[in-house]
Amino acid sequence: MWRAVGVYAFAIGYTAGAFAQLAIVWFAARRELSAGDAEPCAVSWREIAAKPAFFVVYAAALSLKSSSPALMPPTWGLGWPPL
Repeated sequence: MWRAVGVYAFAIGYTAGAFAQLAIVWFAARRELSAGDAEPCAVSWREIAAKPAFFVVYAAALSLKSSSPALMPPTWGLGWPPL
C-alpha cells in the first residue's frame, strides 16, 4: 500500500479503522434498541456535558501555555540542565 498511495496510506488506514469502529458500534446499538422498551433518561444534559467540558478547558489551557512564550520559564530554549 505504501508504494501505491505513499504518505496517504496512514490517513486511509486511520479513516477505514474509524468507519469500521463506527459500523460495529452502530450495529451493536441498533440490535438492542427497540422503541417500546425505551426508558426516559434520568441524567440531565448538564451532567453529561460537564465531565468532558473539564478536559476541553484543560486541553485549551495547555495549548495556550505551550504556544505563549510569555508563559514559558526562562530556562526553556537554553538546554537542560541550565548552565
